[in-house]
Amino acid sequence: MKKSILPIFTALIVFMVAGCQSAEEQMLEEIREDVYKEIAEQDSPKAEDKAQGTTKVESVPTNLYITKNGGYAACVSREDLDKMLGYASQNDIEAINALLRSQRCISMDGGIEVYLESVGGLASVVEIRPKGQEGKVWTIREAIFKK
Repeated sequence: MKKSILPIFTALIVFMVAGCQSAEEQMLEEIREDVYKEIAEQDSPKAEDKAQGTTKVESVPTNLYITKNGGYAACVSREDLDKMLGYASQNDIEAINALLRSQRCISMDGGIEVYLESVGGLASVVEIRPKGQEGKVWTIREAIFKK
């Protein structure tokens, strides 16, 4: 009986891992599609520019995002962000405040221009860098939107 369960369990794990990989690949593909759309929009002249015989293409970085309002956290390391998310899921306000006091995590303001530096596993967390600054922080994907 134990031998017949092992292949089923193994198949289930392989299916789950493949599903996680495909979800991450799908999110990355959506990000790529957004970038391609933006490039196409920048490269195509507007109707009024065509009428005037000029083309004005404003150069906007394809990985520029804006932080949302709503008290999203950002942490200096992915491990600290994982801790913050764990504390939030447990509704442990004291632990969240301790992490904020340590200055390893902050509550982000909305409306800040940031660059998308990297995407974490399953594309649910991202590493961002505020425009004009060198430091990078980790936050959840929902905390930013395309400019």
